[in-house]
Amino acid sequence: TIPNFLYGIYQCMFAGLTAALLVGSVAGRLRFRTMCIFVFIWTTIVYCPIAHWVWSHEGWAYRLGVLDFAGGIVVHANAGFAGLALAIFMRGRFGYKDWRWRICHLFKTKNPFYTAKHKKEYWDLGHNVPFIILGTSLLWFGWFGFNAGSAETADGQAVVAFINTHFAACSGAVTWGVLDTVLEGRFQRVSAVSICAGIVAAMACMTAGSGFVQPPIAVAYGVAASTMSYLST
Repeated sequence: TIPNFLYGIYQCMFAGLTAALLVGSVAGRLRFRTMCIFVFIWTTIVYCPIAHWVWSHEGWAYRLGVLDFAGGIVVHANAGFAGLALAIFMRGRFGYKDWRWRICHLFKTKNPFYTAKHKKEYWDLGHNVPFIILGTSLLWFGWFGFNAGSAETADGQAVVAFINTHFAACSGAVTWGVLDTVLEGRFQRVSAVSICAGIVAAMACMTAGSGFVQPPIAVAYGVAASTMSYLST
């Protein structure tokens, strides 16, 4: 129902976004030229075959009945595992949750090991909260096109995917904020970074089933995704 060129450039958006997600795991540790070479090779030999397996009518995963409406497997799970492998290979940033951080976190004390050149004593929260909020807002807006657009037509399924994306994001934001407030002892103070983390976690979880479930289930998706992501950090 849509031109082939339009469908092709839409799929290029998925490929580019997946690469952008995985290189975020090694931000600040990979040269730009090296990153471009890696992204080209990885997209060609990893992303494209997986996209074919899951979304093509000839793919083995599709024939087995795997449902991935908008890229929960092809994009998010794929980028997650690739990013994890890349981060393990590149190793962590200096001082980020190493043994010094763990000692101070255990005893709730400041870190005496860091010097002025490190600039930050804690790495728990983002260092630029306005940019985090701006980025989350852009993601939230873009995710509507990401999920609803995967219906490839303006019909009821696209509307359901749109609504599910919004409901999951809202429930994820509330869940993460409540958990952070209660479990971290931050009563009467909700962190904006916590809200943003809950939104992104919930929308990522909702992606695969966004066009297949009803809005009440989308709320449960958001709560479950936010809870599991929070407890794993």
